[in-house]
Amino acid sequence: MPYNFLFVWLFQLLSVGVLGGGIYILYEWYERELVGTSYLVAGLVMFLWSFGGRFISLPHKLQKPLLEPVLYLTIVLWPIFWLMTWLSYLNGSLYITVELSGFTGTETTRSTQFCRSIISIGFAWCSGSWHTGNVQL
Repeated sequence: MPYNFLFVWLFQLLSVGVLGGGIYILYEWYERELVGTSYLVAGLVMFLWSFGGRFISLPHKLQKPLLEPVLYLTIVLWPIFWLMTWLSYLNGSLYITVELSGFTGTETTRSTQFCRSIISIGFAWCSGSWHTGNVQL
């Protein structure tokens, strides 16, 4: 890709611009030229965002040494995860998880029961994979 260098250069230039803009906003806020908490927050976000961009690629760097072995371990230990899902279904903690993570508070008990059963049965259907998917009611 011949344009890869251009994209990298533009992103680095954008990062320097965001860093400089954040420093400028923080300086002007400190000198009382810009008054308000929103300027402080915007300056801090811009300043920290320029350093936080390095952590965006962190999952990619951890993929081979950390994430892939954990996924292979999950494939090997899927019966234990399946059993843990059914135990959480039977003791009620799956109900609380479904209630807190996927609903707005206006649904019936029957619809949450349906989602709990789909989640716990879904792990048995796709043995070796650890995902639930989204259920649209």
